[in-house]
Amino acid sequence: MSPGRPTTILVVEDEPTLRRTVLRILGGLGYEVVLAERGEDALARIELGQPIDLVICDLHLPSMDGLTFYERLRAQGFTGRFMLTSGVAAEDVPRNPGLPPGIPFLQKPWTIDSLTASVRAVLGET
Repeated sequence: MSPGRPTTILVVEDEPTLRRTVLRILGGLGYEVVLAERGEDALARIELGQPIDLVICDLHLPSMDGLTFYERLRAQGFTGRFMLTSGVAAEDVPRNPGLPPGIPFLQKPWTIDSLTASVRAVLGET
């Protein structure tokens, strides 16, 4: 998060309704929200140099799951914050041995309050 620019959140979610909902909620709070349907789309945005402070990524995406996306993102040099979300319970999320254990996880279905509280916590705003 750089002084003088809004906090930018990249949302990687294949469900159109959820993408629009997150855009409306977080955009309404003053965040700049960038949407991507697939991991490949999100990686391309980051490769283009768009500043991203937080990535919120669904665990189950078409063609690239959230854990693989995370690994590719870090391999690209991304050092921003990252949060996974899924309808799968946190204890059932498979853990890759190379994945840091402290990745924040937001359980679906989430509420507006749980989404905003999670985002603020991950960004250190609480």
